[in-house]
Amino acid sequence: RAPMKRLLLICWVFLGVALTVKANGEPDFASKYLMLYGQTYDIDCKTISPQMMERILSGVAGSEDENTMRVLSQIKSIRILTTEPNACQAKTLFEKAEELAAQNKRRYSVYSQAHGKNIYVRRRGKQFLELVVVKQKEDHTFYMLNLTGFLSDKFLQQVLKM
Repeated sequence: RAPMKRLLLICWVFLGVALTVKANGEPDFASKYLMLYGQTYDIDCKTISPQMMERILSGVAGSEDENTMRVLSQIKSIRILTTEPNACQAKTLFEKAEELAAQNKRRYSVYSQAHGKNIYVRRRGKQFLELVVVKQKEDHTFYMLNLTGFLSDKFLQQVLKM
């Protein structure tokens, strides 16, 4: 009876590790978007990697601002996509982001939509793992903010105020 329990435990651990590796191996929304449209459109990408976020956190560690530390500690990586002002391109890129989210609706759900600004989230259970803000600003500028990490609902509410 004990060997059966041990075998079952090993299977559950293996399954958990496999699912974690699979989830971490998939590209975030901005990466997938760049793979699809980065060669066709002039999109600028700025990335703050997990290693850079660790450096930022270690630099802020002595800070007395607990709120800043709490917010930053939730973020694993940041990716920002922008374009030069161009009315036709901004509208097209915004629409392509909507299409990509719709094609991946099992992975990304709409968190908020307003004229020219969509927020999508990816979650596991109640935990938010990814936040994507897509915005067409003033009909001629497109940008996307993609955050990954373990994001709280309170954090997302702050982003909505931006």
